[in-house]
Amino acid sequence: GSNTSICLGDSIMLGDSPTALWNNSNNPIFSYSWSGGITNNLIANPYANPIVNSTYTLTVTADLGFGECTDSTNVTITVLPTPLVSLLSFADVCQSDSPFQLSGGMPTGGTYSGNGVVNNFFDPSIASVGNNTITYTFTDVNGCSSIASEIISVNAPLVNLTLSSTTQVCSNDSPFNLSGGVP
Repeated sequence: GSNTSICLGDSIMLGDSPTALWNNSNNPIFSYSWSGGITNNLIANPYANPIVNSTYTLTVTADLGFGECTDSTNVTITVLPTPLVSLLSFADVCQSDSPFQLSGGMPTGGTYSGNGVVNNFFDPSIASVGNNTITYTFTDVNGCSSIASEIISVNAPLVNLTLSSTTQVCSNDSPFNLSGGVP
């Protein structure tokens, strides 16, 4: 396989379909052995998920039935850091509020997603009343991504109540039922 880079937390298939060739009429049996901390190190294409830059060595053995030949090669994987991403908290909104552009994600240039989010705008009228998780995703120039999440709380619209007549009451009066209200 080729030397390459991955983002921290990703895994990669080593070997990239290694091909062992023998240039005569014998058909040897090939075996593979990877060093460098690979869990399944006896297959041609194991997966690795290094957390630091790592070099893996592949040793291929050709068993000819009357002797063995061995060759090896190295693959270096460079581990790129993921970006540090943050998201400021959101103020509560009412379900009847107008849509607004989301902000507060750092570094800038990422995208917002979640219930009620359309093209980086939050629309309370299509979100759920209650808590809605908003996720900010940022991808750096290396293609490495990170996320941060916060909650937007959507409150139900206020009800305007009109009573047909009013009666004075005191705080120590007995409870009573209201009637004649609209809606």
